[in-house]
Amino acid sequence: MYQKKHQAICRKILTNKRKTFDAGKQRATDSDIPYAATKKTLQIYTGQIRPQDEKSKYKKPNWRERHQSLIKSIREARSVTQAIKSGGPLPKFRPTEIPSDYVECPYCNRNFNQHAAQRHTPL
Repeated sequence: MYQKKHQAICRKILTNKRKTFDAGKQRATDSDIPYAATKKTLQIYTGQIRPQDEKSKYKKPNWRERHQSLIKSIREARSVTQAIKSGGPLPKFRPTEIPSDYVECPYCNRNFNQHAAQRHTPL
């Protein structure tokens, strides 16, 4: 008796597919948020879009350029340390290089990244 009941219940559960839960639809009901605004959540769950797709809009940092400047500054610091230990003359000072994606302010000649430059320069 128990085994027949168990088999019937398991068969019923396996044949019926569960609906995917849509958190956006639940948030949108009885609130001022429209369902269209939360549709992106559903698209992420169903795999139509990936959360990483948004990041592709932004410019990727030039890691190789930064890495080379780091290596150069380490080597310069090492040469200064060796000159101090040996008592020889210090090497000529070289200012750090400004990254290529920085913008120079025409008024104060300081360099900023793109976002900070928009806030800094007056309209």
